[in-house]
Amino acid sequence: MSFRKTRWKWIVAINLIIGFLVCVVLHLWDADIIHYPLYYNGDARQVLYSYQTYFRDGIFLNNSSSGIPYISNAIDFSSGGYFNKFLCWLVLKIFNNYILGINFLYLIGFFLVGNVCFYVLKRMNFSNELSFFGAVIYTFLPRHFLPGFEHIAYTWYWFLPLFIYYLLYYFGIKDDKKWGG
Repeated sequence: MSFRKTRWKWIVAINLIIGFLVCVVLHLWDADIIHYPLYYNGDARQVLYSYQTYFRDGIFLNNSSSGIPYISNAIDFSSGGYFNKFLCWLVLKIFNNYILGINFLYLIGFFLVGNVCFYVLKRMNFSNELSFFGAVIYTFLPRHFLPGFEHIAYTWYWFLPLFIYYLLYYFGIKDDKKWGG
């Protein structure tokens, strides 16, 4: 059996385990993710308000429902994370429901983190089993749960394993025998 076929089996297994654990941890069988957000505390209300504005007005720089006496205009306000906002706007347009869209963005982060971590661990020549368990454990670090919707881009910490891998590669620590091999 080829390495690629074996790897796909592990990726399917990771996604099934992550899906099961997400359902258990977040009690998704009780959640109405189409009509109610998974989080509604703290800054999450402001984020939901912003996403509703993206959905309704099609732009996140102007808000016709806030601002006194005119509309809230933030075109001159420099804000970070425009890629994340664009991604959120795109998902909201695809789902045509801002609550389902933001719930999807939060939940898809688990799968993205797990798959990227598995990929990086395999690139570092760790065994399938160690890569599998490392990816599942890394996916369910408290970092994914603490920010919630309040800072949804912080829950997408999938870039960290890639950053570390390429940083080690850049500095010449790329001998597979030094890593998991």
